[in-house]
Amino acid sequence: MSESGKRSHSFLHPGVLQVEIGGSRRWTMAMWSIPKQASEFRRALSHLIRATLVLEWIQPLRQGDDSAPTFASVDLVFFADPATNDDVMAELEALGFAPVSMQEVTPKVKQRLTVFQSEARRQNRESPGDPVAIYRLGVEHRQGELAQRLDSVRQRVESNLGGLVWGDEPGRLSKELCDQLQLEFQTRISPTPTGLAMLEDLLVETRDEIGWVHPVFFQAICDFLGVVLQGNPDLEVQWSLCAVDDRTGLAPPPILRLRRRGGPWHTSAIGQDVVECIALPWSEQTGRQLVALEEKLREAVH
Repeated sequence: MSESGKRSHSFLHPGVLQVEIGGSRRWTMAMWSIPKQASEFRRALSHLIRATLVLEWIQPLRQGDDSAPTFASVDLVFFADPATNDDVMAELEALGFAPVSMQEVTPKVKQRLTVFQSEARRQNRESPGDPVAIYRLGVEHRQGELAQRLDSVRQRVESNLGGLVWGDEPGRLSKELCDQLQLEFQTRISPTPTGLAMLEDLLVETRDEIGWVHPVFFQAICDFLGVVLQGNPDLEVQWSLCAVDDRTGLAPPPILRLRRRGGPWHTSAIGQDVVECIALPWSEQTGRQLVALEEKLREAVH
């Protein structure tokens, strides 16, 4: 079980469990109780989903055809009945979650979910009984010829840069991706806002569920945003180093630090911002969101 965020809520467990249900790998989250404020529920759940995606996608690059594991959904397991709060039910629908038949909770799955009961005991809280409801938000995977060509690009980038840690060589990851995209699509992508728009058009698509991208594309987008911002002559940009922590075995989320020459530093949780732009179905999907993010980050630095 991975801890995907530092925020703690009494109703939502901060850890995320990987469970195989129906033959597919799924992120599984636990609701201990039903909060009174639906807005608090939405904030907590959306934060945990963003943090989970960032944590999954920022791990060091794999080698070539050794592709990262993919996921089919986020499953929210309720140990209390969500139907007791109409506002929570409305938020579930607004976030794109749909109910799952409890018949999917086989004895094997139920045994796997006992981890949550064990966690409750570890936290000195009343141990919950069996799950009473499951709601699911699917993960969309790009299909078709474009997906195949992008996967070829992904394999070449990972073969050339496998093991690269985000932030260790700022700009190298996004340059390698742009070079491989140029070879594949005969399109030159320069480190400018126009180039960012072209990159977004190739890698990001409108979605009704969580949009899956290969980790290498996520990391390259975060890197590319830093390079584009660095192209402003009055801006300084620093990349965090996302090396794997020896204790947890996980890499931390990517961060950019920006400032006007001689001014105070501004810290951007670039990973969560990018996830919001490219992956989440409830984020605004009008126009080019990465282009808007670059402009917002630039304007936020005083």
